[in-house]
Amino acid sequence: MESLTHGTNSKDLEVKIVTAEPGASCEDTEIYLGEKWFYVLEGRLEILVNDSLYLLGEGDSIYLDSAAAHRWRNIHKGKTRALIFSSPLSFSV
Repeated sequence: MESLTHGTNSKDLEVKIVTAEPGASCEDTEIYLGEKWFYVLEGRLEILVNDSLYLLGEGDSIYLDSAAAHRWRNIHKGKTRALIFSSPLSFSV
């Protein structure tokens, strides 16, 4: 992960670029008590939010409201890069 807000005084917003290898995924279902927004820069992501499955390609985005249970997986044959905004600060992908 590459932090884009590292070294700033932001207390409410974390922005990172995540690069995922083919087949990579988060290990567990996450419940983040804040807001999160994914924007796919390159590749493809499969995101399971509660019981709904979303397939995101380059230029697609998804907003997750507070307490949305989610998992993600890189379904691209190459690396996938995504810009992820998280608020409040307490980042997890």
